[in-house]
This record gives sequence, C-alpha cells and structure tokens, in this order.
Amino acid sequence: FKEALKACCGTGGLYNFNFSRVCGYPPLRQCCNDPSSYMSWDGIHYTEAVNRLIANVVFEELMNSIHSLNNLCPASTINKLRMIYPKSEM
Repeated sequence: FKEALKACCGTGGLYNFNFSRVCGYPPLRQCCNDPSSYMSWDGIHYTEAVNRLIANVVFEELMNSIHSLNNLCPASTINKLRMIYPKSEM
C-alpha cells in the first residue's frame, strides 16, 4: 500500500481526516485517484483492497484448518462428483 495511515477520501491534517468534514458530506466530494493503494477509505473504514486482503487470509486459514470434509460431515458420503449426500439419500 502506498498510504498506510492517510485516508483516501478526506481532508486535512497528517492523516487526511477531519471529524467535521467527513467523506461524502458537502463540501467534501473528492477522494484519491487510486483507492487500492490506500488502507483507509475515510479514516474509519478500510478500503475494498484491504477488505479483500483480510478476506483472502481468513478464507485461506480456514481452508488450511479443514483437514478433511469427512471430519466435518461424518454422517455424509462424498460421491464421485464430490457432492455431499446424506447416507439415507444414496
């Protein structure tokens, strides 16, 4: 990220953030050219790029922690198409 502490959409000060002139309310209607290079959208919320990064890390960790689908669904069987069906429907 190009900017770790500054807000993409904001004005004033070291962090481009001012409680009295928040992003989206008049007269502030401007933001940075490349939001994906910023971590903070408006000084309070993360940008889409940061949210995507966090979601990817969480999903990857979740998938790495699941050793086997059978451990999650011991009463189910996985068919050749890798679809889950309860044993009673097989």
